[in-house]
Amino acid sequence: MARFHLALTGLSSSQCAGTPAAHMRVGGGRSRLGRLGALALALAAALTWSSTALAANDMVQGSLIAPEGTTGFGTGVNENNLNMVATIKARGVVNIGVKGDIKGLGFRDEASGQFSGLEVDLGQRIAEALGVDVHFVVVNSATRTELLDQGVLDLVMGTMTITPTRQEQWDFSTPYYSDHAAVLVDAPEIKSLGDLAGKKVAVTVKTNSALALTQKLMELGAITVDDFDANTFEAKTWQQGISFQEYDNAELAAAALARDEVDGFCNDSSQLSVFLDGERKLLPETFAPQPFGIATPKGSDLSPFVAQVVSQLADSGELQRLIQAQGLLTK
Repeated sequence: MARFHLALTGLSSSQCAGTPAAHMRVGGGRSRLGRLGALALALAAALTWSSTALAANDMVQGSLIAPEGTTGFGTGVNENNLNMVATIKARGVVNIGVKGDIKGLGFRDEASGQFSGLEVDLGQRIAEALGVDVHFVVVNSATRTELLDQGVLDLVMGTMTITPTRQEQWDFSTPYYSDHAAVLVDAPEIKSLGDLAGKKVAVTVKTNSALALTQKLMELGAITVDDFDANTFEAKTWQQGISFQEYDNAELAAAALARDEVDGFCNDSSQLSVFLDGERKLLPETFAPQPFGIATPKGSDLSPFVAQVVSQLADSGELQRLIQAQGLLTK
């Protein structure tokens, strides 16, 4: 098994564990941050270690540190996507976004800095197929596509559900795992989805959770909506039968639930399981299957390459073995 190494120039391993997003490398080697990457790293360090310039919970994971092997932020390395495979091979590293807080899918251990989970396993398989090293970057729902569009990342997993709208903007592999939407609550009087009528629910930005929950409540007859149009639905302005509050990441949404600012938190059940405790529970109904796919820049030659790797893993049974090894169940 290849070892993970911290590759943050100028920071000790203990300092790296405290940064908002560390990137990792499989295999040995020296750090090769470009000039813009070094500037981004210096900015990240300054923001992290300055007195109280920015609260840790307000820092968007993955947005401050350029992974080794990239050429910096907004440089257009994913524009004109015809030669991404050759570019990655010449660079010698593929930069992959994964979740960092969901055990079994994408998890970064704060003490050791090591990544684990199905997304990490798949990232390693893709790197092996390309014949390069791999760098993992922690992403969340707000940052994953932004970093992909900027060219900081070559591809993204990050429990990203395949939807028709997203397929217009990015390419996706076939699903590597399927989850369902659910709702986390801590009020004993909320026992089912229908009890959310008239309530405010937390969701994270750039997810389809609010839309899925609204449609499910309409299907159950728990709320009545006039002239519903999924194409124009916006969580931040929706007020018919249920309302929503958007947060930049799952940690902020869960904290809002703990402060009773909202009555529930809707997301993928795998993400919500992170926040279960003696007081909080998942409502029994799941809904809106969430097929997770690997996102790549639209029209890139990397897209069919990644899709082929996933398909081969599925056809050989290796994908199922990886899922079972992580203690996950296919939905």
